[in-house]
Amino acid sequence: MNEKESKENQNEHNKKLTEKEVKKSLTASTYDGAAYSVMAGTGDNYIPAYIIALNANNFVVGLATAIPQILAGISQLLIKKVANRIKKRKDFVIQTALINALLWFVILGFSLIAEVNNEVHALTVVLLFGLSFSFATIANPVWASWMSDLVPENIRGTYFGKRNAIAIIALVFGIVLGGIILNLFYDLLYIRAFSILFLIAAIARLVSVYMLNDMYDPELTSVNSDLHLKELLTADKWKLGRNVIVFIALIYFTTNIAGPFFAVYMLKDLKLDYINFMGLTIASIITKFFSMPYWGRLCDRLGNKLVLSATGLMIPFIPMLWLVSNKLEYLYAIQLFSGFVWGGFEIVAFNYVLSASHKDKRVAFIAIYNFVNYLMVFLGSLLGGYLVVELEEVVMFLDSPTLNVIFISGVCRFIVYLLGIGLIENTTIESLIRDRSILIKIYATYPFQGIISQIEETFESTINTLKNGTDALTELSENIVEKMDKKK
Repeated sequence: MNEKESKENQNEHNKKLTEKEVKKSLTASTYDGAAYSVMAGTGDNYIPAYIIALNANNFVVGLATAIPQILAGISQLLIKKVANRIKKRKDFVIQTALINALLWFVILGFSLIAEVNNEVHALTVVLLFGLSFSFATIANPVWASWMSDLVPENIRGTYFGKRNAIAIIALVFGIVLGGIILNLFYDLLYIRAFSILFLIAAIARLVSVYMLNDMYDPELTSVNSDLHLKELLTADKWKLGRNVIVFIALIYFTTNIAGPFFAVYMLKDLKLDYINFMGLTIASIITKFFSMPYWGRLCDRLGNKLVLSATGLMIPFIPMLWLVSNKLEYLYAIQLFSGFVWGGFEIVAFNYVLSASHKDKRVAFIAIYNFVNYLMVFLGSLLGGYLVVELEEVVMFLDSPTLNVIFISGVCRFIVYLLGIGLIENTTIESLIRDRSILIKIYATYPFQGIISQIEETFESTINTLKNGTDALTELSENIVEKMDKKK
């Protein structure tokens, strides 16, 4: 089936959908996204903190990130093989979501009997969460196919923009709620306080399942071709795709050497309370969310190459900044900057994935891309866990083995950037030096201009609102006076 025929078939099918059915489905999908985000905020986000509270060693803390990632990666390979055989996408998505919810209830039950200083109990939680996470991600390609047939093409940008915004708000709400609950009840309930969070996560996922069930399931309108590994590795048309996978995967590998251990550093080394742990987590999420429109406009204005160069260059400096000071205000500033940089990197990485893939095999390519990234996060977390344990007996220039691993991660990120950036559109260090004035503008001039523009827009909007309100009040007063005169 060629692209024209596929589009005609989709348009013909869309005519069969009533406006009420589409609206009901899209509303339900928005609520599903919000409920899922609450689950992630109160559940996924606090699993590392829970493992730390169980007093597990640092290697097990690394496994709390590694195991879910490798299981999710394997699930992507499985779905790549069977995606085209799934005819009822709604049923498949609901079934996997329901298993995800039930596994949260299992985690909840186990958290009620888990003991501190018991490595077996900590590993059991890690494995249960890994299974839960894999069932949360396995249906992603099928869900994407379902939504592409359900959401009218002319409103996709607007709809997903609003849906993602609501999901981010719900995620922040979940994280804040979790932090407040732990801060209020940890002294009273100790590690059992986490059980409250896992109960909320399980209930939120059940709400998500209910909303998924309320959606309309269009008939499957397109079939995606498989992409064999040999073709990806050898065909010239996949050269950019290969390079994109290698560069981005290595960035995620080096990042996750330290990734799981920022929580260890905050909760164990700095002994931060859960409110500040929550606040630091949210800080990066908020700046990532609000910076994405800025980075999207820059990609359109300057091209993906410059934005990738600018964000990739800053990623190695993020862990290095953690070595400078442990003052709370400074850590918040780092997290704000980190969210800003990663927001741009994720936008441009997604752009490259779309441009490097061919439409008929895009689903298969994205599944491979996801698998490799999950694998690299797994390997990076394992390496980081090994290094944290080994460096406890080694004297280095930093007092904390956690900080030493964070430093190693920064060095490795910088090496990957220097050696790997040339894989993407032949970028060189010389070209970066030539473009240094633009890179400076990306981080200094353009954001400042954007802030000023936003302030001007907000001020103008406020003035207009006040003016309209004043006009309305004047008109209302005149009407009241006129009626009183008539009564007289």
